[in-house]
Amino acid sequence: MKDKKKKNRLWSGEFKLKVVLDIIENELSYSQAARKYDMYL
Repeated sequence: MKDKKKKNRLWSGEFKLKVVLDIIENELSYSQAARKYDMYL
């Protein structure tokens, strides 16, 4: 039986900062940002 890997998405600090700044500057909600950056798990 093959071992199944968990698909954990790890984002870099630079990416996280980019997303947070975009949310603040463009007044996005979390769900809008998640859609924009394809962050749904």
